[in-house]
Amino acid sequence: MKHKFDVKDAIFTAATIFVIVLSLVLWFFNLTSDRRFSNVEPTSTKMAAKDQTKSLYDFYAPTTIFGFKNNHYYQFYDTKHNLALEFTKKFKQVSLTQPSVESQSQKSYEKKLNDSNYLQLVYPDQVTFKIFSDAISLSKGHREFNRIFISSSDKEIYFGNDRNYTLYKMAVKADFSKLLSYAENANQKRECQLVRLKGGYSAYYQNSIKQNVYNYLTNHASDNTLVSRLLGTSGVVSSAQGDGATLYTQNYSDRLLTQVAGQNTYRYTHFSKIDLPNTTKVLEDSMSYVYMIGINEQDLRFFDADNSKVLFTNYIEGYPVFIDGEHPQVTTEYQTDNFQMLFSSLNFEIPIPFDGQTKTLPATTTVINRLRKNGLKTENIQRIELGFVVKRDKKNSELISLEPTYIIKAQGTWRSYSAWLSFLTDKKQNTQVPEPK
Repeated sequence: MKHKFDVKDAIFTAATIFVIVLSLVLWFFNLTSDRRFSNVEPTSTKMAAKDQTKSLYDFYAPTTIFGFKNNHYYQFYDTKHNLALEFTKKFKQVSLTQPSVESQSQKSYEKKLNDSNYLQLVYPDQVTFKIFSDAISLSKGHREFNRIFISSSDKEIYFGNDRNYTLYKMAVKADFSKLLSYAENANQKRECQLVRLKGGYSAYYQNSIKQNVYNYLTNHASDNTLVSRLLGTSGVVSSAQGDGATLYTQNYSDRLLTQVAGQNTYRYTHFSKIDLPNTTKVLEDSMSYVYMIGINEQDLRFFDADNSKVLFTNYIEGYPVFIDGEHPQVTTEYQTDNFQMLFSSLNFEIPIPFDGQTKTLPATTTVINRLRKNGLKTENIQRIELGFVVKRDKKNSELISLEPTYIIKAQGTWRSYSAWLSFLTDKKQNTQVPEPK
């Protein structure tokens, strides 16, 4: 009888230990899951097997949400609900109609910017209507927008172009009440004001900002994997280029150069004489090439566009990530005889639980004033945004930190705040006339 109870006790003890271990494993998976940080809904297994890529709506999604509370202008971010994702889910379901031009004056445009009845969803740069609907046909100068205004009305939405102050009105049937509720109750609100710069309106934060520092374990796609995806598996020839770089070629029309500007950086080139495509096709084709790389980040999004050049980068906790202070994740560019793509194979694999580390950033005007004192003219500053820069761990190559900073576009070039200061300092030193001996 005693033996019988010993067996039962042993089985019970083993089952208890199994449940505890399973709970710990599931707890750790939930704690380190990227969903915890980005709140991005997973794709179903069936859908993932059929198509692992994202749609245009996902790549070209608004990245910043602004609105009013108690007559003050705020940037909204919610750690429980991904506001941009909530908008994209609804926007996909909206049947877009031909928009009408509501106004084209700066005064009317800024009146809409200051209308507390609207939530503003802002793209980092202009996108075209035609990306989302082939049925929309507008004359030249009326094809792009970068700001969407939504309200409690389910019958209309507004689109705005910050550059030329054009405001469009579109009759739609849409219910954004859930998104409006999420924004109203967002657990992170940063008071700011919109300031007109050369590239449009940027948010200026009037007070210093305390921002979290995040840590990630990363991995990188191998050269073999990228060669296979971009050049194929046959007829590829490789040659050493020095300094650890390798050039892979295929039929003289496609090239992949490794280690271009730093760790795990690549330049892909496709040679072909082509007419430069229109803006919509540039945006669509650029996304297609990004698919080919196979970067698996769920939050890789459109960041900037200049004529035939398009930039994509990861957004973590609602802010863009720059690598080594000066590079987004992917840059594509059409030229008269080739297409080029400069990219990093860095994948943010596992977020490490937040350890409480923060960094305080100065108010935006403080940043602008310091750049001006170091020689950067205000009229040359195009955009300024909050973001992160990747800092690599010296002991573990797979461990990186995401440090908060300002990211500034000036004179057509993006750099982090510290990278701009270093550039301006070096420029001063190199232009100084040496003293006579």
